[in-house]
Amino acid sequence: MYVVSVYVSPNRDFAEFCAVLNSLSVFIGPVRDRVVICGDFNAKFLTWGGSTTDRRGSELEGWLAQLDLRVGNIGAVPTCVKPQGSSIVDLTLVFPAFLTHLQDWRVLSEEESLSDHRYLRFSIGADFRVLGGRGYRRYPAWNFKSFDLPSFSAVLDFKSYLFDDTRAVDSMVRWVNDTMVEACDLAARRSGPRPSCTSAHWWCDEVVTVRRACIAALRKWKRALRRRRSVEVTNELQAHYRLARGRLRDEIRKAKAQS
Repeated sequence: MYVVSVYVSPNRDFAEFCAVLNSLSVFIGPVRDRVVICGDFNAKFLTWGGSTTDRRGSELEGWLAQLDLRVGNIGAVPTCVKPQGSSIVDLTLVFPAFLTHLQDWRVLSEEESLSDHRYLRFSIGADFRVLGGRGYRRYPAWNFKSFDLPSFSAVLDFKSYLFDDTRAVDSMVRWVNDTMVEACDLAARRSGPRPSCTSAHWWCDEVVTVRRACIAALRKWKRALRRRRSVEVTNELQAHYRLARGRLRDEIRKAKAQS
């Protein structure tokens, strides 16, 4: 199975946006039945829950129809929330043969991502099997029943700070693989025998405590919005959440400096 991550900056012009789609077509062609595309295309279209349709959205919709790609997003929960408003610009795309394997798709609207974008979560059905012949490489597997999302997110946040985008493509691929293994090792137990290795230990109690307070503040603010509390109350809770979010950023920055 292949997971493709795509980001097209809103600062890119329309010609560059089209070039990204063309390049993506070439890459996913040979693996169409085994690929999941997770992308922030910064494109708006009514089909996937947008309030309007822009030029990028029309082009992307035509590209999806041409390749017979399907949008796996479910519902109308915004994937991007900014002070100016919310939108659905983060898409999960699969081909029809894979669509039945894509399960439990949802937006984690009450998880703190330290970004305007929300985490998207989905699972791949147990009936999906990776095709391969003899000698197919056995990849590590983890038991995600006790998956620790904060630890996983913290490793990715820390490692991304060290990422060097000047290295060769092969080196980047190895770095991504190693980083994902390290993050999963810290967040969950491995299934089967675990190789002897040293996990990262910079994730500290201080970050855990501040993050819990931040998530609690976020949920209080969201709860007040759902219950349609007064503007004064929701504004106060929003301000409290922003302060908690700032403290979390500072604590993570401090942990990075001391690691």
